[in-house]
Formats: sequence, structure tokens, C-alpha cells
Amino acid sequence: MKRNRCFGIATTLALAFLSSNISTAWAGQLDRELIKNTGPILEYLSKHKVVNVGVLPFVVKKGSREASFVAAPLALSMPTRLENTLIMALEEDSFGIVRDSAGTANKAKVGDYLGKKADFDKLFATKYDRAWDRVPVRVDCFLTGRVEYSPKNPAKSKVIIEAFDRTSWKDGKVVLKTVDEFDVPIDRTLLAEQGYNFALSRSALSPKVKPSDRTKLASRLVMRREVGSTVSEEGVNDTATPDDIAGFAFEVRYDGKKQEIKLIQSTKDGQKAPEYELPSAPPGTKITMHLKRTDADEGALGIVLKVNGLSTCDKEDADSYLCRRWIFGPEMVGKPDTYKGFYMGADASQLFLFEAMGKEEAKGLNNKLGARTGWIDIDVFASQGEKKPKLAKAELEESEAPLVMTRSVPRNAKKGTKFEDYQKALFTANRQHRVESLVRMKALGIVYHAVAPVPSSPISETTLPNPEHIGHLSIRYGSGK
Repeated sequence: MKRNRCFGIATTLALAFLSSNISTAWAGQLDRELIKNTGPILEYLSKHKVVNVGVLPFVVKKGSREASFVAAPLALSMPTRLENTLIMALEEDSFGIVRDSAGTANKAKVGDYLGKKADFDKLFATKYDRAWDRVPVRVDCFLTGRVEYSPKNPAKSKVIIEAFDRTSWKDGKVVLKTVDEFDVPIDRTLLAEQGYNFALSRSALSPKVKPSDRTKLASRLVMRREVGSTVSEEGVNDTATPDDIAGFAFEVRYDGKKQEIKLIQSTKDGQKAPEYELPSAPPGTKITMHLKRTDADEGALGIVLKVNGLSTCDKEDADSYLCRRWIFGPEMVGKPDTYKGFYMGADASQLFLFEAMGKEEAKGLNNKLGARTGWIDIDVFASQGEKKPKLAKAELEESEAPLVMTRSVPRNAKKGTKFEDYQKALFTANRQHRVESLVRMKALGIVYHAVAPVPSSPISETTLPNPEHIGHLSIRYGSGK
């Protein structure tokens, strides 16, 4: 049988490249709102005569749970996105914006800066690299904040941007000042980034169902679980688990041994939406990830598999809507498929094997590891077919609008790069034009990749017409609570 060129994974598996008619409807709302609300942040920084600013991790509050730095991938990706938004908004380098404040502070062994004066002072004494030229500077203002999602308002999430400086230590703690707050309309991408898992059934792909209706279905599913409801609903599956992510089963093996993906569930006040955690892998462990299509319905399904926020295809860090996908046709049902690492290059002919890094190796590598360090994400896409639902004028304009991104950083940025050159590269990377204590990743068991690639078969191309996001699962690994 002729072997398809498909990352050397399976003879019938191929990679789908983006087509010009990809549907990005009701995705990227968080990035849109960040860009819209840059003005008040820049005004605050200017008013307070900030010279250099850093962005620290956000906390995420889900339902009635306590806000947490590790509750969702969004907590770690917000700093990069806010850094990017600020850089893209500047007309010139009127003040410095540093990269990866948390990674640098962790490397400098800054501890509980919110609760201990010595660590607070050390945070400001540490030097951080300015984004464009990597010049070490001291920061005189840090931005942080919260993202909140509640069953009381399931159509929106609230984002609060906060700031503190050297004068913010009062009465034994840091007093945060609110800079701006705004609501973000919920989309399926934002649900996933807030750490919620969901799965829609194939009936939700009917031409009679609008993209906005699919988002509402996913949101209702998430909120029912938040309040402990077990009532099922047409168009959604009862659950999204590692054994069933909208028609896929997922597992991870260390040295060939299947690992338990532990269900973390709370609490006294209701059956919260389930979360999943994977044990850390000791340094040197051989790591493989496995996907198996379980859905026997007709039509192809697409998968975007990310580790630390980076796709296993060429380490793409874009929204999953814009990433290339692994395509599973009906003939792949029941056939396990193995992913050994990151498949790099235009034809994916270089394979960088997954590796578990030791503590010292992982220090200071946050930018290289990805903005969602410590998370594995699986996104499932299905074709809605050629026939599209009828949309009102406003909905049609929304569905045809380009997906706004702020999460990507320029690759191969060099030391000494001029601001205007870096800003231009940042726009290009994001496909745009100019118009509690520090999160400490427990570096033992962080998945990275080998230094040298091994050969892999090139890829073949196929399409997934009008792809719709029907399932998502996030799994936390290698990081503490």
C-alpha cells in the first residue's frame, strides 16, 4: 500500500492546511477586546511616568471557586498577549516592555512578592529583558489581573487589569490598583482557555445550527457542570473526558507505560466542571502521546494537539482555528495513532522527540517552552460541509471577519533588534497589520524536546471544509496547585 506522507504516524493520516474559506466565527474575542482596551492601560502608564513595564500571570476565577494562577491555561498566556498588545499599540518605543517577567523572577528566586516584603523588593531589584532588543532593565510598574467566568453571566467573561509599583506595599501586603475592566463575549476558544472541557455532538453541525448557537451549546454544557446539573441536552455530549473528546480517545505513555490522567473534581457546593491532571515524568523519560478516533460517523475529523501551547505541527502558537490539523477519516476508527514530539519544517520532515526536562534545564525557558507551560490541549474540529446556515447581516459580517490574534511572538528575534523592526515582526507573527504568588512551574517533568531532530516522513495535504470547533480537553501536568 502506498504510504501517505503524514509525519510518519499512520498510513492514512494527513495534515490539513488552512484554506481561504476557514470559518473563524465567534473566535478570538478576548484578543479583540484586549486591543480595544489598550488605551486606558497606555494612559495609566503615561500618567504614572512609567519607564519600563512588566506583565505577571493573571488569576482565573471559575464559577464559585477561588481565583487561581493554575486553574486554566489562560493564566499563563495572558502576560504574553498583554505584552504583545502594548507593543503593537505603541507609535514608538516611548517606554520599555519586558518579556516573561515571571520566568525571569522565578530564575532569580523571587518568592511570594504579594505577601512578603523581601520578595516584593527583590521583584523590583531584578533586571528583565526588554522585548525587542533584550537590554536588561529594571521594571518600575507591573501589570497583572483577573479573568472571571460565572454561571450568573454565561455569555461573557470579565477581565480586570491591575497594576502595582514600588509604592504599592501597604500594611504588610501589595495593594493592587484597577487600571481597566471590560467584558469579553464568550466563544469556544475562550471556554477552552479558561480550562473548560466540552464536546458537541454531530447534530450540532446541522446547517440549521449557527456558529453562535454552537457556542451557546458549549457554554450551557460548561455551566450545567459548574452548578452540578446532570440534565442532558440535544446537541451536546454528556461529558468530555480523555476517553471521549468529541469522538477521540487520548492517552500519554512514559517509557511505554500508560499514565493515569487523574480526574480532579470538587467540592462541597456542587459538582464542578471536571479538570484533569497528568503526573510529572522524571528527566530522561521517553514520552509518547496517542490519539484514537472512536466516532464511527461519516466524514473526516481534525485534531490540533498542543503541548505548552505549541502545536505538534511546527510548534505553531496561533489559535487552533488557524493551526494545521491532523485529519482522521472514517477508516481510522479504532486505530491508535502515535505522536512522538514536535514535527518541524514546511514538510514536517524533522521530528524533535518529546523529552522530560530536569529542574535546572528548565529554568528560564518559559518563552521557548510556550506561553501555556504545563498544559496539554486537544482541539477537535469537524466539517460542517459545503452548505452554510443562513445568517443575519451582523452575524455574516462577524463570521467573515479575520481572526484577531495577540498570542504569537516573533521567531528568531535577535538581540539588539530595533523597536520598529520588532513591532513589524510582531504584527506579522499575529497575522495583523498596524491599525497568589508567582506561578512556579515545577520544572521536573516539563515536556520539551530533544536538541537534535531525527528524520521523519514529509506530510501530505488535505482539507476540512468549513471546520467547526466541536471538542476541547485541557490536561495540566508538571505544575503545582
